[in-house]
Amino acid sequence: MLYNATKRLPKFIGKPEPDMALLAIEKTGFTKEETVLLGDRLYTDIACGVNAGISTIFVLSGEGTLEDLAASETKPEFVYENIRKVYEDII
Repeated sequence: MLYNATKRLPKFIGKPEPDMALLAIEKTGFTKEETVLLGDRLYTDIACGVNAGISTIFVLSGEGTLEDLAASETKPEFVYENIRKVYEDII
């Protein structure tokens, strides 16, 4: 539909593709070293961060579990019980 209307192929920028994270870095002026992607899904959130070459935090308070982490090829840099624990560590 989009191609027929515009004669241009759409570009997918959703997770796990790195484009969304890289655009956020570009728009905010931060570097990859100053950026972390925090999420509860290994196959979208954490994979996006890994694909973008930035640090990742996997929180266990959402969809993902430790069992998912053990079975996944995608590994986060950090794992936290929940977002509150992340907050407590950074303040």
